[in-house]
Amino acid sequence: EGAYRDQKLATLSGAQFLSADVLINPNYSSATDAQQNPFYGTYIRTATGSRVGSVVTVSEHFATAMNGNPNNLVLPNNPATTYTKYTGLIDPRRGRFFSTVSGALRGIRQGALAGEDGAPTGNNSVSRIGIGITGETSTANTAANISLGSSKSGVIMSLSEIEFLLAEAGLRYPSVVASPDVHFTNGINASFTYLGATGAAAYITGANTRPGLGWIGTNEQKMEAIMTQSWIANTSINPIQSFINYNKTGYPYTPLATTTSKPNKPYRLVYPVSEYVANSANVPNVTSNDVFIRNQYTPFWNQN
Repeated sequence: EGAYRDQKLATLSGAQFLSADVLINPNYSSATDAQQNPFYGTYIRTATGSRVGSVVTVSEHFATAMNGNPNNLVLPNNPATTYTKYTGLIDPRRGRFFSTVSGALRGIRQGALAGEDGAPTGNNSVSRIGIGITGETSTANTAANISLGSSKSGVIMSLSEIEFLLAEAGLRYPSVVASPDVHFTNGINASFTYLGATGAAAYITGANTRPGLGWIGTNEQKMEAIMTQSWIANTSINPIQSFINYNKTGYPYTPLATTTSKPNKPYRLVYPVSEYVANSANVPNVTSNDVFIRNQYTPFWNQN
């Protein structure tokens, strides 16, 4: 396997990679609900401006990271997965990812029910999806904003994701992909640009003094930084990549939901019902317990 991998990697030397966001837009518009950008029409507003679906909010964990760990949280039993790398460094992208409440992000502890610690006390007390994701210029329910959100292009693969993948490849295989530090910086800058956020240079300077968040320290700490910045940049854009990255590397730390009875996150996704209905002859019977242990159903790259 190693020889085959190295043979294929060698063919990539000098290759040209994507250098822009890969977008899709089959003429999205606010003319009708069916013509809207599906993300906007599912999670934000209909073509006539009615709120749709459940309120999508930021997690307490993501809010803590974006807010610069204001409560100085630490995980003493696992120093490699503490919140201290975020402490004191407010991420300028936070108000573009989610709306702010009293000047900061306010999230929900995943799994917390009404009345429990970390649960919201009302719809207006938590941060919702921000205008850097929706494409609007404000949160106002106006025809102009509905048009902007409805017509915004979907993302197949963002430039930031591309750059972080190249940074990872360069760190692992420097003879194939050069300058992983440059790709890392490019990934953060691309995220800021996509979201319409400012202050990238100062943020990168601050992050680069923090192992696990910026380009400093050991290769393992730099890998953690790549995965952490990729996780941030993919939020509300391509979170499945963050799931894959976590299963592949264990980074970045994210807490389990308070309601789980499992000791770890799942190692794979389950097949949707539609696959069992339309493709039953080729779909293995993966149980809910199977996804939390490594077995024959685990993706080949995550079985060890």
